Amino acid sequence: MENERIRVLVDGYPFLKNGRGGVARYVLETVRALRAAGGASVSLQVPRGAAFPPPIPHVGENGVVAFLARRRADIFHSAWYRVPPRLHGAAFVATVYDWIDAELPLYKPNGGDFAGRQARAVAAAAGLVCISEDVARRTAARTGFPRERIAVAPSAPAAVFRAEPPAEAERAAFRARTTGGAPYVLHVGSRGLYKNFATVLRGFLAASARTDRHLVLVGGERSLTDDEVFRIARAGCLERVHFLRRVPDGELRLAYAAADAYASASHMEGFGLPVVEAMACGTLPVLSDIPVYREVAGTAARYAPPADVGAWADLFAGPLEPVPGARESALSRYSWEKAAAAHLALYRSLAG
Repeated sequence: MENERIRVLVDGYPFLKNGRGGVARYVLETVRALRAAGGASVSLQVPRGAAFPPPIPHVGENGVVAFLARRRADIFHSAWYRVPPRLHGAAFVATVYDWIDAELPLYKPNGGDFAGRQARAVAAAAGLVCISEDVARRTAARTGFPRERIAVAPSAPAAVFRAEPPAEAERAAFRARTTGGAPYVLHVGSRGLYKNFATVLRGFLAASARTDRHLVLVGGERSLTDDEVFRIARAGCLERVHFLRRVPDGELRLAYAAADAYASASHMEGFGLPVVEAMACGTLPVLSDIPVYREVAGTAARYAPPADVGAWADLFAGPLEPVPGARESALSRYSWEKAAAAHLALYRSLAG
């Protein structure tokens, strides 16, 4: 099908599960980039009842339009490990985001038989998309899936983060209204078990006597736990930890740019989009020393073992300056155009 437009049907189930989450954003930006690239005719199918349906044209799962889209598709791309009962001759592709449920079973971030459903989708697939080289390596090692049929298509910062970083006056104004003007370390997103927020918090509290920095939390769970509040109060830092429940991307860009550093102590990740967003905003990432973070940030970040609270405290109390050239490197390595090109290459190999 070298000279024909490949017909791709993408399963938009993530918009039913969490239409504002990272997976839904990945699907949305990929579909946009694929349509802009022009190498495929891409339809997005979204289940009825999606709380936050995608802000682009899409079809429902039922009805004549959806039926015809399934019948005509050359590729059915599952974005969340759903295998359709009938493929009508289409090649089945699945995206693998991580193996956290399978490799960290005590944490079970997705619950139930998620690891089994993931394994069944991989077994049924003719081709896979992985969001990092680390996930591709783990996938091939765990499942025996042929590496030549795995495409690597990392996430990328959205346009708002690719813009020139805010001027110092804007950053100072954000600090003034958020921390009273104090410098701060930023944490973005979920604070669940595998995210290991406990190490970030304990490291910050251990460093609090040696620095005037604050800790700013954006998004994630609705509130801190009782134990976290107790630890903050015992350290005398109730006025130095700030919680912003949800902010639009324009405000998040300011939060990154005004921070001394972005911090993530995750035990495992599939990629780490906030790391790239932080670098795009000119901010130093301070990260757990895990393979995928080394892949994504390289020498542009500072690292500490995930469970070494003392090492994190030393980082938070010390100088935190961005590495020269890190922003330009991140923007050149990660783009949705490159992600779309990786998808198209896999589609063509399977449709052919």
